[in-house]
Amino acid sequence: MAAEVNFKRTAVLLFILISLLVNIVFGVFLYQKTSSRPSGNVGSGVESYLSPDADRYVTYIASIRKYIESRSIASKTETIDFIRNWVHRNSVHENDPSYDLRDAFNTPKVLSMLWKTHDAKEDPVNLTCGPRAFAMQMILEGLKIRSRVIMIFTDNYDYCASHTFLEVFNPDTASWEIQDPDYNIYYVDEKTGKRSATLSLIFGDVNSFTPMSGKGKGWRINKVEYLKDNYFETIMYGNPLTAVNPVIFVNTDKYNIHKKFKENGGMTFREFANKYYNKPIVIENPSVL
Repeated sequence: MAAEVNFKRTAVLLFILISLLVNIVFGVFLYQKTSSRPSGNVGSGVESYLSPDADRYVTYIASIRKYIESRSIASKTETIDFIRNWVHRNSVHENDPSYDLRDAFNTPKVLSMLWKTHDAKEDPVNLTCGPRAFAMQMILEGLKIRSRVIMIFTDNYDYCASHTFLEVFNPDTASWEIQDPDYNIYYVDEKTGKRSATLSLIFGDVNSFTPMSGKGKGWRINKVEYLKDNYFETIMYGNPLTAVNPVIFVNTDKYNIHKKFKENGGMTFREFANKYYNKPIVIENPSVL
């Protein structure tokens, strides 16, 4: 019996590793393409951040990289935090009926607008969580720092709600760590004192983790109590604009995967994900975690 359980666990682990490897390989391939394709993000029809006119913004992207490198920041940890703060500081997240999704998901153009806010003091661009994360990711890539897009979900609404941020591989700690440029925060595991990746919050006690920022320590001071109360139930690895078969882990103790979302035409989460997230691999309560 024990051997059978171990075999099943090993099989699941191999499946996850192979899926993640395929996702990474195809993700790199798609990222290097110069042409855009329609987004699968909540049916919005926005362009991918692999914009065909990206060359127009090369100068701005180079200026951002040069500016960061000129800071002579002591560590990679501080560099990553600096980039997160820079993206947050030079943009806003406001409810605006004139919000232009097409521009927001054109990441090279967004970076040009962030630079103009920084350098020429132009009005900051209005960005939601996803475009802020994509902007930070493109800056990190220019500095050869690895990152991956993370989406977390909640079933507490009548629509399939999500929040997007990054996990960044920190060379200083050799570990993946949450970086959320929308709220300008990272998370610390109170038990270890170390920065945390997302899976620990999905399958662990979210109250054991604390968001940190320049504002201070805690959920309330960083205005993210609603994330603690509603999200960190399900996680997807992969940019919804580009990833092929992104991987989703569901904690069914927190998330009702069979719920039908009224505002999404009565679709379940699996149906919604298959339609908008390029047919992801959905894994419920993986025993190897």
